[in-house]
Amino acid sequence: MVGPTIEADLFTLLTRFRSHAYALTADIKKMYRQVLVHPDDAVYQKILFREDPNDSLKEFSLDTVTYGTSCAPFLAIRALSQLAEDEGAKHPIASNVLKKDFHVDDLLIGVKTHAEAKFLRDDITALLQKGGFPLRKWASNDSLLVPENSDNSTSTHMSLDPNATIKTLGIHLNSLPDSIFYQINLSEFSNVVTKRSILSQVAKLFDPLGLLGPVIVKAKILIQVLWKAGVGWDSPIPMEVLTMWTQFKKQLPLLGEVNFNRLIIAPDTSEIEIHGFSDASEKAYGACIYLRSMDSQGIHHISLVCSKSRVAPVNPVTLPRLELSAALLLDRLYAAVKQALEVQINQTYLWSDSTITLSWVNTEPHLLKTFAANRVAEIKKTRYLL
Repeated sequence: MVGPTIEADLFTLLTRFRSHAYALTADIKKMYRQVLVHPDDAVYQKILFREDPNDSLKEFSLDTVTYGTSCAPFLAIRALSQLAEDEGAKHPIASNVLKKDFHVDDLLIGVKTHAEAKFLRDDITALLQKGGFPLRKWASNDSLLVPENSDNSTSTHMSLDPNATIKTLGIHLNSLPDSIFYQINLSEFSNVVTKRSILSQVAKLFDPLGLLGPVIVKAKILIQVLWKAGVGWDSPIPMEVLTMWTQFKKQLPLLGEVNFNRLIIAPDTSEIEIHGFSDASEKAYGACIYLRSMDSQGIHHISLVCSKSRVAPVNPVTLPRLELSAALLLDRLYAAVKQALEVQINQTYLWSDSTITLSWVNTEPHLLKTFAANRVAEIKKTRYLL
């Protein structure tokens, strides 16, 4: 069994990671190999081996968490959680980080000052050493925070996706210019174009923050067009869809030139506002959130935090209903961002340009039809829509 989820989701982790002035990343060296399995369970992790076909078979028992088993991620993460509980009294700050700022074996942490970053680096290292988890491949936007004797790779790039090797498009962090960028793996694209191959390749476009929302939604729309065409999984696709897919695939490498600042908050900020926007069309609807921060000199800085998009249903839906669905999507996105960010938000504004949607939101749900009533009732819990 895979076990329950006991760590923060990647969206929350990355959003919080982008709000800190000083950022540090590292990963645990051979994490699974550091966790012993109980002898009663290790008997189910046996392998047979011989160096020569003429030799007799030798039986080996794997005594540590084994990569490839369904429970491996949970067991390793659960071991980290237990370490945080056991040593929480001696390392309260590092223990808190251990519980919320790890994604499997990847550590993504940040703080406001250089002194805090240095202390946290040493504290988390000391805590993990007590559990036999050595940290390596340190990287930071401040080179002075990288330990001199750390086991670093020659690259400053860090994949923010644990399954990056199978992704067509993956998100990476470059610590030196302190930016987020995307790597494109065109070798993952199949030359045979069918409904099955297109769906498989679109599923490999990895963009958890939605920074490439306008691009990803085009791929989603293309998938919907395929479904409407009614073609089989391995049948030839219509020429119109083939042309759309070819153009999309041809332009995809341009995303390698796109990058976003990791830090979304101005240094020495004195005021922070959240501005969210929702909109809809007949093909799709979406929402995005920006952070507007003002520094000590009164200069405003605006950064895209995240976005989310949905394809319009196959069955026709009126535009006002799609606008309301977009507003609900924005409401949910705001709730996720607010939970992830550990900063004081002075003002929050969620915007919609649909007067019908705004009228619905200002109406009591019991006076509306079921479709609008359900969505308005959820939005009213936030009550920030203007």
